[in-house]
Amino acid sequence: MNTVTIEIPDNMELIQEGDIYKLSPIKPKTWEEFCKSLPVFGEFFISCNSAIDIADTSNRRINEDRNLLESKEEAEAILALIQLIRLRKAWVGEWDPERTGTSIYYIQSTVDGRLTISFVSRYMYRHTLTFPSESIAKQFMECFRDLLNKAERFLA
Repeated sequence: MNTVTIEIPDNMELIQEGDIYKLSPIKPKTWEEFCKSLPVFGEFFISCNSAIDIADTSNRRINEDRNLLESKEEAEAILALIQLIRLRKAWVGEWDPERTGTSIYYIQSTVDGRLTISFVSRYMYRHTLTFPSESIAKQFMECFRDLLNKAERFLA
């Protein structure tokens, strides 16, 4: 009988799929596990003056590092999304898609990055950018296309 010794790095686990064994990164089950297993390296955050800054390279802190993003592009997208959410509220006021009995229009991004306006007759999913009419959604898209293009990865 042959014996095989496999050294498994701390951040990996051995997975068996039939007769095949593979090393796979350990998936954190809690935020605390995530912080312990992944140090901060080249991550970004939105500072108090809305600038996007790079985080210090160090051990991750459970409470202080919850606002770090993987890339500058992701931080820019989050910042644009925050602006869009605030602008949407200014456009629709107190209108609430969950309480309306009318049609709901929403802006979404397709897999290829195109921005589209979609329609649902009954509010079943929590879309981020919902509007009471197609014309308002179109006007919003025309006015804020630059922000929508930045935030598109988070528009579903």
